This record gives sequence, structure tokens and C-alpha cells, in this order.
Amino acid sequence: MTDKTENLSCYILTCNSGKHLGSILAAIRNYVDDTVIIDSGSTDDTEAISHKFGARFISRKFDNFRDQRIFAIGQCKYRWVLCLDSDEIPDEVFGIYLSDLKNEGFTVGNDRPDAFRFKRHWFVLGKKVHAFYPISSPDYPIRLFNREKVGFVEDARHVHETISGARNIAILGGAVMHYSCESTADLLDKLNLYTSLAALDLKKRGATAGSIQVIVHPAGAWLKWYIAKGGWKDGRVGWLLGKYAFQYTRRKYLILSQYANPKSGKA
Repeated sequence: MTDKTENLSCYILTCNSGKHLGSILAAIRNYVDDTVIIDSGSTDDTEAISHKFGARFISRKFDNFRDQRIFAIGQCKYRWVLCLDSDEIPDEVFGIYLSDLKNEGFTVGNDRPDAFRFKRHWFVLGKKVHAFYPISSPDYPIRLFNREKVGFVEDARHVHETISGARNIAILGGAVMHYSCESTADLLDKLNLYTSLAALDLKKRGATAGSIQVIVHPAGAWLKWYIAKGGWKDGRVGWLLGKYAFQYTRRKYLILSQYANPKSGKA
């Protein structure tokens, strides 16, 4: 401990997240001073695991990811906040770098970043992948930040939301493993939830959906995420994720078209 050391909060959004939550909490317990679980209706052992590791467990009905994150940040005790999803497990090197960063008061030499990115590797159906629409893997999300300067604003997107306000961003060492969608049922659930929220975001931005969007954009998504982004390298899983990119894009534009023409039918 030094005079520079600052405390760190971490929030995790959960819903039936017992599979990985224990591993996440075990990985962060030596360098996180305040852990808060924001749960949206778990019926498994998520709450019991949270209490086992001394995390605060708060229930909030899910409306969208943006507002869930804004609420979560408001529950954190300290100004420096680490955000992890309930299927993201930091590696040991990540912990070493983060501990050193805390001890330096979240400064890097003479530099005082507002936020930090970290490397994140994606696994889908148990396989490490090159892309999962709309993310390339590895990616570098901003997930560690000073909440007095950085946060999610009210007009941010409801899904695939991005943080704003960071003027000076550094990269944290180590990596986080993201184990997303471990079954085809998980993929379908994600498709249903995310496309509804994505359509709302399109509507909010004043986008329109006609036959061109419904036909051309899905084909473009498949070409980009299966061909250009290297999904073809991931075998059967890559093929499924190429179809996911196509279906996701098609469905969100079909849902958007229903806002203008409610009698047009289901997506």
C-alpha cells in the first residue's frame, strides 16, 4: 500500500449467472474493494454465490443494458469502477497489472487517464472465435474508468452501449476471457433480446426500414462478419455466427418496419 493507492469498485450484471460467477469473483477478490451484483431475476444460485464472496446483491428489473449500467454505477462506493459481465473472467496477468495500477492511484507515469481499455477474447459454443456480430475478437472495450469523468449517458444506445466522456484512455495489461452463448438456445435468446433493443435504437435515430434495408443489410452483415472478419476460420461455429449476423440484421430491420406499419406482421 502507498499513499497513492485508491479503492476500486466492480459491478457485474447478472441473470442466472451461476456458471461463471464464482470464477469471476475469485479472480477479482484480491484487488477489488467493493463488488456489487445487479441482478435481473435469477432463479439459480447466483445470489448464494454473490454472498459467499461478500458481494452486495441488488435486484433490479431489466429494461435495457444502458439503464442497467447507469444504475449499477450509481451503486458503486468508489470513483474508480471496473465493469465485468457475468461471463467475463480476468486472467492472472490482468490482476497483476490492475493491482499495480491501483497502487499508483490509477496513474501511468506522469499520465492520469480517465479510463482504461483491456483485451477481451471471445468464446462462443466453447470455441475461441474471430468475430461475433458486431464485435471482432479480440476487442478492447473501455471497462475501467473514473466515474466522475466517464459514464453512460441517457441518450446512449439500449444495446451494444458505449461509454462516453473519456478524453485520455490507456490500455491495461492482461486479458479477459468472454464465454458467451454456450448453447444454440443461448444464441436464440440473445438474438431475440438484442434485436428488439437494437430496433429501438434505430427508431430513436430516425432510421427507416423498407425492402432494401431488409434484403441488402443482412447480406452485407454476413459478408462482413463471416468473410471479412474471419468467421469462416472458425469452422461450424463460425458458420453459425455468420447466420447469426444475417438473422440479427434482418430481424432488427423487420422489427423497425413494424413501428411504421404495425399490421405488417411478425419478424
